[in-house]
Parts: sequence; structure tokens; C-alpha cells
Amino acid sequence: MRIAFVLDRYDAVGGGAQRWTHDHAVRLLAAGHNVHIYARAIKGAPANARTHVIELGSMRGSRRLRFAATVQKLLQAEKFDIVHDMGDGWHADVMMPHHGIRRYVYRQRSRLAHGLVRWARPLGFAFLPRYREFRALERRQYVKGGDSTIVAVSEMVRRQLLSTYAIDPARVVVVHNGVDLDRFKPDETNVNRNRIRSEMKWQSRTIYLTVAHDFRLKGVDRILAAMAHLRGRGRDAGLIVIGGGNIPKYERIARQMGVGGDVVFMGDQADPVPYYHASDVFVLPTLYDPCPLVVMEALACGLPVVTTSYNGATELMTLPRDGVVLNDPMDVMELALAMLRFDEAETARLAPERAQASRRPDLCAKRMYEKHLEIYRSRLEEKRGKSAGAARSQEVRATPRHS
Repeated sequence: MRIAFVLDRYDAVGGGAQRWTHDHAVRLLAAGHNVHIYARAIKGAPANARTHVIELGSMRGSRRLRFAATVQKLLQAEKFDIVHDMGDGWHADVMMPHHGIRRYVYRQRSRLAHGLVRWARPLGFAFLPRYREFRALERRQYVKGGDSTIVAVSEMVRRQLLSTYAIDPARVVVVHNGVDLDRFKPDETNVNRNRIRSEMKWQSRTIYLTVAHDFRLKGVDRILAAMAHLRGRGRDAGLIVIGGGNIPKYERIARQMGVGGDVVFMGDQADPVPYYHASDVFVLPTLYDPCPLVVMEALACGLPVVTTSYNGATELMTLPRDGVVLNDPMDVMELALAMLRFDEAETARLAPERAQASRRPDLCAKRMYEKHLEIYRSRLEEKRGKSAGAARSQEVRATPRHS
């Protein structure tokens, strides 16, 4: 098949949507499919993929709408079997809103505001240019009567989508994200665990790990506050933070909270696997996450996960074996108490059970890949049926009638 991917930015080691697209494209290319990538910026794309960088110029305003309109014109000039959009355009056979539904993202972000700003936030979604643009984009993506297949990465996203837009529920298919279980798996030899801990001089500590690119939304500041509570309770703990963000700012926050020596910011990592192996608990007190790959990576590596009910990946967790799901992402004390439940000894005790559970098919990227291929084939068959029907109608109209 000839397949085009559309997304705002493409980065092989970037955030969830970018990394998902990269991994999926690699599998498609390996199977002999023809892959094209359309994005404003492209970094680390496979050598045998065709890349198309979308130039929008320096004009301010309506960037997202201009991107969607520009990509639409380019796609209409081509003949792709499938156009797979990650939520940044509107001309697609398969629409996959990796970012979730913007109204819910905005609502959750409002919890970070204070005073009059928080009071005025509900008006912002209606009047702020950024969110007016998001609304205009989504109205085109989820137009009533549209025929694109919409892939929701969790039941949470599906519910939010159907409660926001008047679309046919039959158009929405849930396919949870998946990870490479041959790559993300428990460290049976403890090679990575011993090496990383020795390098950091944290051999005897309980190590917590978080992986995030939007530090505020994903709750890095709240993890730092929880680390301060752990220190006050005598827990000898360290925190590893992987991902891009305003690292100097958060290093400053860590120092102000008295845990500067307990936290290491690693930035983006091409290979996060050794850090999963070195850690005891994965922590993600997110305010909103459709279905983050990092939670499934942690589960596949046998780690317990502390996250929130606003995370679609919790649909794949079996409690209490797989960790703790917090009801309030903003409650630092609840977070700290959940983190205290897991120490190195407790994690080690449950490691065999989690290691066995980590091979679950519902975490497997291969199964996810096959589900997407089924969607592609079904959508392509539907398109061909419509084309054949249109051709027959045209023949009928063109046939002269004889009296």
C-alpha cells in the first residue's frame, strides 16, 4: 500500500505521537509498504521513507489551519491508498487524535491556573486564538456525515469524542497503543540495573522514573513535591526524569524543595530501556493523557505504575498488581503515599508476577500494527467500492437513450 502520514512534527525520539508514527512507519516499510511523511519539521525519519517538509512561511496566526489546508492540497495531488492523520490535518482516511480531544485537555490544564486566571479560563476556550483554531480544526476533522475511520487510542478518548461531536459511533474504533515486547522487557540479568545504579551511585536507593515532554501537564513539579515528602519520611529515594522540557527551571524547583541531590534530569534518550531497568517504580501523575506509550513500556519492563484516572492507559492495568491509579492528579500527599507503597524490596517481591504479566498480548505493538492494517484494508476496500459505484453511475449517465 501507498500510505501517507500527517503530523505537525516528526521526531524518532520525540513525544508519544511522534515516536508512535516512527515505529509504525518502520514496521510498514519493513513489510514492503510505501511510506510518505508530511510534517512541518522532520527528524530521524527512516531512510527509505519519502519526507515532505511543509513550509508555512513567517506569517503569524492560524498556523495549524494553514498547515492542514496546505497538506490537503498536496495530498489531493497524489494518489495514496491511505492517508493516516495524527490529529493535525483534516484530509484523511484514518484520523487518529493522539493528542486527545482539545476541550478536555484545556479543561485539565485549567487546574494549573490560579486566582482570577483560573476563574477566567472557561472563557479562554471560546475566545483565545489558539483554542479557536483547535476548535475550527476539530470541526473539520469530525464533521457530521464524514466517512473517515477515527481511531481512538483508548475508551476514554472514544467517550470524549462521542460526547463532543455528532459523529456516527460506528466510525470510531478503539486501538490501544502497543510497544515492542522484544525490546521493552524485564532485565533478567540485572546488567542495566546494576550499571546505571553504579554510575549514579544510587545502589541502595528506591529509584522512581518518569518520562515526559510536557512537564506541567504530566506533573513533574508534583513528583518533586512528593519526593520532598518522601525525604521527610526517611525514604532514601532518587528520581530520574527523561524527556524534553524546561530542565533548568525544574532543577531550580528541585533545589528549592530540598531534593536537588535526589533528582537527575536526563533529557531525551534514544534508548530509555536501561533506565526502566534501573528503576523500581514508574510515576506519571498526569492531568490528561490519551494512552501514553511510556506507561506500557514501564509495564512491559515489569515496573509498577503510579498514575491517574485521567490516563487512558489505565484501561490496560490490572490493579493492584500493576500499580496505583490516583483520583486527583493535584493531590501531592496522595501521590507521595502511593509512591511510598513501593520500595525496592516490594518491587523485587512482585517482580516475577509482573514479569510474567508483562508479556500480555494487549501491550504488543505487533498486534496493534495488525489491527491498523485491518483498518487500512477495510478503508481501502470501502474507497474502491465507492469509486467503482461512481464510475458505473457515470457510465449510466453517459449511455444514450433510444426511444
